[in-house]
Amino acid sequence: MHASIIFTSALFASAYAAPAYPALNMDAAMPGSIMAVSDYFNMLARKVQEQKAMSQTPVCDLSMAQLPTVPGSKTPMPPPSAGLSLKHIALGRGTQNYTCDAGNATAIPQAAGALATLFNASCIGSYFPQLLDQLSKVTILFNLTGQELDQKIAPSNLLNAKPGMATGELQEVYRVRTAGGSAPATCKDMPATFEVQYTAQYWFYAGKPSEKKD
Repeated sequence: MHASIIFTSALFASAYAAPAYPALNMDAAMPGSIMAVSDYFNMLARKVQEQKAMSQTPVCDLSMAQLPTVPGSKTPMPPPSAGLSLKHIALGRGTQNYTCDAGNATAIPQAAGALATLFNASCIGSYFPQLLDQLSKVTILFNLTGQELDQKIAPSNLLNAKPGMATGELQEVYRVRTAGGSAPATCKDMPATFEVQYTAQYWFYAGKPSEKKD
């Protein structure tokens, strides 16, 4: 489980295509993954039953959402800057891209960006955070559609938001609850370019950061 903070001017990473029904990729299942799928649907069923017993409709209030953290992490993420508030939560599904020196079996794969579709998960994240975390685990098990998408690069590096960019005051993006996406240790038996599927949550913060006092 990885976490990173991203400051980016490319905040609207997305892909647009006709609706497609992804297939569960059982051949790529990892140890414990089938249990993760079972846990997700069991939790979903419980949440549905809980909602039936409630007299009020859930409110999508992002002020109640708590950015996921990794307890005991040796490199904890810094908190969002003062003056910023949570604007969106998205579930990203796509590929981490790599290049290799195909003639050198001991070479280390080099990162070459990422492509992803971002799905709006704001209300799930604010009202059902546990369900969103389970969804992050199981989404990696579904095949990506083979359709050609109008894909844009997903935020995967530490960047600065540039003045004048149409970001709607979006300033900081945290990537958390990442599954998949890791390259093999070496380029042995790997092609010159390859992709590794991944999923992650992206938390977008907007506003005008408070100026630090000297």
